[in-house]
Amino acid sequence: MTWHVIHTKPKQEKRALENLQKQDFECFLPSCSIEKIRRGRITVSSEPLFPRYLFINLKQGTNWTPIRSTLGVQNLVKFGTEAAKVPDDLIETLRTIEDRVQSSNPERLFSKGDKVQIISGPFAGLEGIYQMTDGETRAMVLIELLRKPAKGHFEITQLRKIGGR
Repeated sequence: MTWHVIHTKPKQEKRALENLQKQDFECFLPSCSIEKIRRGRITVSSEPLFPRYLFINLKQGTNWTPIRSTLGVQNLVKFGTEAAKVPDDLIETLRTIEDRVQSSNPERLFSKGDKVQIISGPFAGLEGIYQMTDGETRAMVLIELLRKPAKGHFEITQLRKIGGR
């Protein structure tokens, strides 16, 4: 058995994984939990660690046709005519990392000290320093007004991290 890499269609990693597992293939889709803004609220979602890629464990000489025609699968990753192989120890390392990441807190949208820009409202265009969350949908940001630092309370959806996602 050898691990290989599958290239999936955009945003269809989980669909490809599910359909390949229904065909009794052993697959692995490393993922991590991150915060995102959805409908004006912060939610935690599980996202693939390698967007558009997943790993599949196959016997030598396996017919690739059913894999390539699986819903969600774009193609196999190849180097020339040779399918890309992944060492078993790399897969084990990724599983260990995933277990450690899943047991910890999700990756935060903003952290204390992050530079942010206000993207809407009367202070649009101003930059500030993220301080902390203020309820479920608000954040406290330190901005400079009249050459003095001032605390401002803004909706999370009004903020964008500078130099980040």
